[in-house]
Amino acid sequence: MYTIQAFKVGESGVPGPEIYYQGAFGKWFTLYFYVWLIQGQGRTILVDTGMPLDSAELEARVKREKGPDAFWRTDPEGDPVRLLARSGVRPEQVEHVILSSLGPYAAAHVHQFPRALFHVSKVGWLEYLAPQYPEIRHKIPDEAMAYLTTTALDRVRLVDREAEIVPGIRAFEAGCHHRHSMAIAIETTKGTAIMADPIFYYDNIEKEIPLGILENLFECLELAKRLKREAAIVLPSHDPAVLVRHPGGRIA
Repeated sequence: MYTIQAFKVGESGVPGPEIYYQGAFGKWFTLYFYVWLIQGQGRTILVDTGMPLDSAELEARVKREKGPDAFWRTDPEGDPVRLLARSGVRPEQVEHVILSSLGPYAAAHVHQFPRALFHVSKVGWLEYLAPQYPEIRHKIPDEAMAYLTTTALDRVRLVDREAEIVPGIRAFEAGCHHRHSMAIAIETTKGTAIMADPIFYYDNIEKEIPLGILENLFECLELAKRLKREAAIVLPSHDPAVLVRHPGGRIA
């Protein structure tokens, strides 16, 4: 069994229809970005590595594309290495990094984990390297992709539909939000916890409202069905309420 610790690394302000499919027009919501530390069975595993420490470019882009109420900010304490140090974890101790997405909120600090294997959606990886629709590609920092395709290339593992990362932890391709979106299932003492990149808020599951910013609605619906079948604990990727339901970010 494993424990899960969520560390908040940044936040963003987005219009309601990005979270709620065909709804919440005229409303704005805050997204939190997390790094998830998984420990157990003598293993140390991360889901995602956080946002760029300098988020000025992202901030400018979202204001330009979404309006003056939009924002994208990295927390002052958003360095994942410093956050992990609070739990006594050094970067070289991280054995696996599962990237729930290749978005800028998930993969900016891959270079800080010199021994980790990096698990990435196969469909998303191939789409990223040879995009059919480059205009909708959600771009991670160039230096992060450069690291994954050069220095760390022999440590990249592609998840083809579904894969066991280690006993008790599975990753599966979810699509829905991006081609490279994944979900991660972790066995805990409280049952199976699943963190899913395309589930932004609890409402996406509990009120059965699909994500608004999506690339495939049918994949969103299939993901929701699977989570209801398999998850004892659903962990939305960006809901501030994660820290309310799980004080201190301690999931299980």
